[in-house]
Amino acid sequence: MKRIKVNDNDNATIYVIATPIGNLNEINDRLIAALNEVEYILCEDTRVSSKLLNHLDIKNKKLESYHLHNEFEKIDKVLEKISEYRKIALMSDAGYPLLSDPGYELVKNAIEKDINIVVVNGSNALLPALVNSGFKTLPFTFIGFVPNKKSEAIEYLNNFKDCNHTIVLYESIHHLNKTLKNILDVFGDVEISISRELTKLNEEHIYGMTKELLEADLSLKGELVICLNNNVNRESASIDDDFIMEKVNELLNDKISKKDAIKKVSKQYGVEKNYVYNLVHK
Repeated sequence: MKRIKVNDNDNATIYVIATPIGNLNEINDRLIAALNEVEYILCEDTRVSSKLLNHLDIKNKKLESYHLHNEFEKIDKVLEKISEYRKIALMSDAGYPLLSDPGYELVKNAIEKDINIVVVNGSNALLPALVNSGFKTLPFTFIGFVPNKKSEAIEYLNNFKDCNHTIVLYESIHHLNKTLKNILDVFGDVEISISRELTKLNEEHIYGMTKELLEADLSLKGELVICLNNNVNRESASIDDDFIMEKVNELLNDKISKKDAIKKVSKQYGVEKNYVYNLVHK
């Protein structure tokens, strides 16, 4: 067992700092105070972090590149720097370190050495996209980036097929169609939301079924967060077809459109939307 009270010891400290994901108005006073307090900063990309520091008029900091490709080889050197400086900072280009960004191994090793880990709370893309999706927010699973190779992607996604709750992932614009096809192969034609350029001027949210989004051949720019509505009962036989039709007809009698009635019954009773759709249109 290990118990560390970060404000009640003289241990060295790593500030794990969440940086803005686009909108600089999200910078908070605690972020500024932490950056002013340290001399040594680990950055995913020193050029990106330098721009943020310049914007904040924070000068004379030693910046060191620390990313996914050199994380392991630099851990010992970083731990030595912590002994030298006593307080250092870890930053990603945008959002939280460790969430599809480097830092896990460093934090793990630091805890073993009784180094304080102080997370400076701030922006991330994961939670705004989840809230914007319109899907159930609890429970949810964040799975980061899906592997690029199809066989690996299918294997990875299959790990979450039966979790029956909302799934959130990051994706680049270059692999969007490929990932949507893989989602279709594993989960079927399910509801999806795509959020891009969160907090920025061109923020946009797109909602649709997997096939619908593939047919649209979307041309998008910016960083993407995909939410997948996996809140379904794939063994829908446990719900009688007559019961489903009864609930749909009740909504239709309340002057709700057929499309909205199908969507609402699908969500409320955990039946796949296309199953309800086919039942209604028999």
